[in-house]
Amino acid sequence: MKIVKIKSGLGNQMFQYAFAKACQKRSGETVLLDLSNYKTEHLHNGYELNRLFNIDLPVASRSECDKIATIPDNFLRRIKRKFFTKKTHLIENENIFDKRFFNCDGNFYFEGYWQNEDYFSPILIEEIRSIFAFKPQLDEKNIQLMQKLDANSASIHVRRGDYLLKENQNLNLCTIEYYKKALKSLFEQKNISNLLFFSDDIAWCKENFTSLPVPVTFVDWNTGENSWQDMALMAKCGSNIIANSSFSWWGAYLNPNPKKIVIAPAFWNSKNIQTEKKLPENWQALKI
Repeated sequence: MKIVKIKSGLGNQMFQYAFAKACQKRSGETVLLDLSNYKTEHLHNGYELNRLFNIDLPVASRSECDKIATIPDNFLRRIKRKFFTKKTHLIENENIFDKRFFNCDGNFYFEGYWQNEDYFSPILIEEIRSIFAFKPQLDEKNIQLMQKLDANSASIHVRRGDYLLKENQNLNLCTIEYYKKALKSLFEQKNISNLLFFSDDIAWCKENFTSLPVPVTFVDWNTGENSWQDMALMAKCGSNIIANSSFSWWGAYLNPNPKKIVIAPAFWNSKNIQTEKKLPENWQALKI
C-alpha cells in the first residue's frame, strides 16, 4: 500500500496526484490519497481535484495513515513529525530529483510537491491530459474568449499576491524585466496574434504592460472557485509565458499545441536552485 499526501493549491494537487498515479503504475499496488491536511489548511480554494477532474484513487482513512505516517495535526505530532518521523514516512527534498522514490517496496507514505515531470514519467502526456480534463464547462464569457484563441495566441501568468508575503520570501518574485525579456523573445520567435494576461494582481499588469503591439485581454473575472478557468484558458493558448507557479506550469503543460513556445523562470526560488531539471524538454528558461 502507498499513500500520497495531497496539500496546497490546485497546481500542487495536480503534481501530487500525477505522482500518485505513477506510483500505482510502477508498483501495481494500492495507492491512496491522504486529504487530512485540508482539515486544518485553508489556502487558496481548498481541495479541488475531485470537483474538477474524474479522479479514481480512493481516500485513505486516518487509521491507514497512522500505521505508516506521522500526521502533524496537533502540537505533539508536529514535534514527532519533525524529529521522529516514521521510516515509512518519506519526505521529498524539493531541491533535488530523487530516483529512490521509485524503488520503495511495501507500505510507504509519500509527502512532497513532486514538481518535476520525471516523477510521473511512466504516464504518457496523453494520459495526463485525459486525467486532467476539466469536468465543469467553461462559463459563457470564457467560451467566447476561447473561441478567439488560435495557435498564435499567448498567455502570460503573473503571480504576485501571496508571493509578496514575508513568509514566502524564499520564493522568487518574477520581475518586470523577466516578463519584458520573455515577451521580446516570444515576439522574435513567433507571430503573436493576441495576448491574455492572468494574474492575482491585474491592476499591476495593466499599469506595467501598456502599448503592446498586439491586442491584449486582462482576464480578471475568474476568481475563487472559478479560478480553474484561468488554467483551462492558458492551455488553449498557442504559447505560454509562465511564472514560478505550479498553476501556470500546468496551464502550459496541458497545452497540446505541438509548436508551442513555453518560457519559464530559470530559478524557482531564492536559493538559486536551477529549475532546468523541473522544466519539460523544449521549454525555454529565462533568469528572473
